[in-house]
Amino acid sequence: MPIIGEAGFVFKQRELLFLAALVGCDEIYGIQDNIAEMKEKEIIEEWNKARGQLQNKKYINVNDDESITIDDDLYVFLKACCKPRAYIKYVGSEDDGILHQRNLYINEKTAVELDQDRLNKDVWILTPLVSIEKAAYNLKECFILEKKYEDADIKFEISQGDFERFNNVFVNNEKSDALKMLSDFGCPEEFKEDLFNALKCKKVQKTILMILDNYDNISDIFNFSIFGGEKYLWKINVIKTNDMSESKVVISTTTAQSIEKEVENMVLSLRHIYV
Repeated sequence: MPIIGEAGFVFKQRELLFLAALVGCDEIYGIQDNIAEMKEKEIIEEWNKARGQLQNKKYINVNDDESITIDDDLYVFLKACCKPRAYIKYVGSEDDGILHQRNLYINEKTAVELDQDRLNKDVWILTPLVSIEKAAYNLKECFILEKKYEDADIKFEISQGDFERFNNVFVNNEKSDALKMLSDFGCPEEFKEDLFNALKCKKVQKTILMILDNYDNISDIFNFSIFGGEKYLWKINVIKTNDMSESKVVISTTTAQSIEKEVENMVLSLRHIYV
């Protein structure tokens, strides 16, 4: 794939959250911190430290009256993070690597990405996305896999409740019970060991979550994960049903190419928000 890129702003996580507070944001989707649990004295100390670091980076200017001016471009990007029409979160790793997170925030005027540094989880890079195609490119890039998986055509679905019960058995390392449950759910015998190992070993695990917000309430949530087994690539898709208390979980084999295309289509469907 050809390289597409733009320059971004680099923050430590606490610098980012303090800046967000300055533009009136209580929280940023996908970014968690314990600031709310800190004592007032600790918060003041942390803010003074972050303010000095942000000044050194030229991201803010502290005026003579102690008021703060934020870089114009940065202000616009932060506002997009604070109140997006669409939020997309990717979390994934390969070969037992460190989990890597990317967040995309899209509103009518701006689209930006917060990309977590691969080596230092405390560092985030805030980058503008010049087009919806760029947003699709960045996320599709996350799902390119080096390993080639065998093709298959396996698909079965279970209730959210059954999937949660399966997880409880799975977490407790009860392999024989977990394999029996997979058989009961409709997974063919010759595939259930591969699925179990894919979920257990997590050599390849990638999850994408998309939330569409109409500003009054969350209107739609899309969420699926993929896991790599020894032979097959597995997709677990959570689908809402008319009964909001009981969604269904669809488990199927898939290919990297199919996932890349699905992610691309998911993002490009947001053209009506960000043109």
